[in-house]
Amino acid sequence: MKIVNGNVFFKQKNKEVYPYLVENRTCNICIIGGGLSSLITAYFLSKKEKDVIIVEKNIIGYGQSLGACSIADIDLNAITKLKKREDIMKLYEVYKEARSDLKKMLDEIGVKYNEIDKYSYTNKIMQKGNMQKNINLKSQLFNVGGELIDKIEGVDSVLNIKWEDKTIVLNPGEMIQKLAKYLLEKQNVTIYENTEIVNVDPQYEIVKMVTNNNFFITANKVVYATGMDVLKTIDVNVMTYQKYTVVTEKIKENVGKEKVMCNFNADGGEYIQFLNSGNTVITGEDTKINMKMLDENYKESMDTSKYTKLIVQLNKLLDMSEYIDKGMCYSTIYAKTFDMLPIIDEIECMPNCFVICSFGHGTILNGIVGGKILRNAVNGLFTKEVRFFRIGREACIGK
Repeated sequence: MKIVNGNVFFKQKNKEVYPYLVENRTCNICIIGGGLSSLITAYFLSKKEKDVIIVEKNIIGYGQSLGACSIADIDLNAITKLKKREDIMKLYEVYKEARSDLKKMLDEIGVKYNEIDKYSYTNKIMQKGNMQKNINLKSQLFNVGGELIDKIEGVDSVLNIKWEDKTIVLNPGEMIQKLAKYLLEKQNVTIYENTEIVNVDPQYEIVKMVTNNNFFITANKVVYATGMDVLKTIDVNVMTYQKYTVVTEKIKENVGKEKVMCNFNADGGEYIQFLNSGNTVITGEDTKINMKMLDENYKESMDTSKYTKLIVQLNKLLDMSEYIDKGMCYSTIYAKTFDMLPIIDEIECMPNCFVICSFGHGTILNGIVGGKILRNAVNGLFTKEVRFFRIGREACIGK
């Protein structure tokens, strides 16, 4: 995922500045990329490895992670698409543990987070049967209870599910800055920004890299955490989409306490987040990218139309006495794998090189899962769950 345009709501104003590389370096692990997945991976690697270097070609945290979803929730819809029940249960336990690890990390680095109510909603009364089936399925598989309700405080939707489990919400911009600061304080992590790796030469025992300013980094292992750019390095089939987000001005009327609502008909890709600040975030209108979108005039017209659709949808849903207008608007480009799971693997034909790529809105929890797997993988130990995330996993778990 990468920012296309707009002013992102969760961007931190007082950002730390990191140096660019001005000398040759040798390290145990080099992580290419400076977003959330990179920093989370470094968090786990730094607890075992002696020397970790993070290299970002632009600014730390200002790529994919700038538009990262502030919701860290287990994507049960993706997990239930696996064919075997034993696989579903195993993967659920992996993410359940990652959720617990995330909370420990946030406490350790000093990032505030809330665990708030979550709902699924629809304005289609004919979906009642499907909603009840969804409740029954998640209750049977994951022991996650839900209840069909007619009304959510402050919201005028036709039919809703209130889920028993909570969702974690946080400020991803704050997480990036505090995690980077925490890593630097450990003294075995170095961060460089505005430093691009232009050539990678994987060898039998080491990996040699050249930067854009002609310095060299020699590492025992390399982890690619470059977001969408990783598609230039690995061969994997993905679908590319553009997602739109609107953040309202502060709403004067009462919409109830902080909560998250997911559109039941959008398979988790569209959600509304009501913040304690009084702002409301609505994300959705995902559009598959094609060649026509490269035309700037067409793109500008489409962006305006998508933002308008989101704000109109929100006004219909909230039924306020005054029309709620747009505040900040921004869009991001992201990719989907066939099963909506991240890519975490060793790269074929590139010895000592690994990849973590979290597509879509699951960046934070996927980063936790990937960081833990790579902590072992760089030492030649592949845990069983890596089969869910391998580059060619279609052959293992089926489409």
